Amino acid sequence: MRVGFDAHMVGQHETGNETYALGLLSGLDAAGFPVDAYAFTRTPAGIHRFHRTGPRQSYLRIPITNPLLAARDKLDLFHATYVIPPVMPCACVVTVHDITYALFPDWFAPRVRGMLQIMVPLALRHAARIVTISEHTKGDLITHYGIDPGKIAVSYLAPRPAFADRLASIRSEGPFLLYVGNVEPRKNVETVIRALAVLRDRKLEVPLKIVGKPGYHYEVTVRLVQSLRLSHLITFLGYVPDDRLRQLYASCTALVHPALYEGFGLTPLEAMVQGTPVIAAATSSVPEVVGNAAILVEPESIEAWIEALERLLGSAEERERLSRLGLERVKSFSWRRCAEQTIQAYREALR
Repeated sequence: MRVGFDAHMVGQHETGNETYALGLLSGLDAAGFPVDAYAFTRTPAGIHRFHRTGPRQSYLRIPITNPLLAARDKLDLFHATYVIPPVMPCACVVTVHDITYALFPDWFAPRVRGMLQIMVPLALRHAARIVTISEHTKGDLITHYGIDPGKIAVSYLAPRPAFADRLASIRSEGPFLLYVGNVEPRKNVETVIRALAVLRDRKLEVPLKIVGKPGYHYEVTVRLVQSLRLSHLITFLGYVPDDRLRQLYASCTALVHPALYEGFGLTPLEAMVQGTPVIAAATSSVPEVVGNAAILVEPESIEAWIEALERLLGSAEERERLSRLGLERVKSFSWRRCAEQTIQAYREALR
């Protein structure tokens, strides 16, 4: 079986998509399953065969370049994320992380939303097999598109290789909460900020460090912090390198993960690797991922966040309990396991 994998997102800082591509390739390497990977730039190949692809314009690369590469390399199967060519000389597998573009269209720019609403359903219909990253996303595909459950495989993600091991030593930075993610409406960090304002008024001041690229809601969030007079407590760090983020995971008092919707929710797992307690929104796939190893709250309830924060910050025993549960929970996830589940989907696609 010769499999081609569309790795165009590698090196392009596409956050979740790039994480998935690099993690899956590392897992396939560990499983001894080489693929032909197509990317814009060379990356460490391991056992894989890397080829340059192009152009960068997806409207040319997807329908023209990808079929030509599949024919040239005599592929049996081609694996892409979200969108596959309308015509291919081989079978296709498509990975869909989530369908937020369909469930929450207001979160997307009109051009991006329109393209996904057309192209993803076509890919779901034409693919021989669909891979999702959570049972929740599988359920969304069944409910929204009427996909046959037997056509969908679930393959869980895992912490990125750079975050897979616990730090041996931690540089203390004082007590603080950590949020990791883009600053945009669906990430819901504003609810946590409002909860911190109430706690401040109750004489409990808790610093919050926000890590992530400024999304289109960034300026609104900054103005909220200023209007609530929290600038002395809340720091916007923007993008930070992996080694710095790993240190932040390890040294924070807790990770807050208030997202309204996640296809998977990798950030809580990466914090758990460091033994960090997690408070997360009880929504979409997050409960499926964290199990009983986090405090789960209603995402938009300020009072629920206040109660969870007071519970965690006021009890060393609770923090230790969550740390222990998190360290155990994260053992359930690995890129090799993800790869093995994906290989099984490949085999089923070619039956």
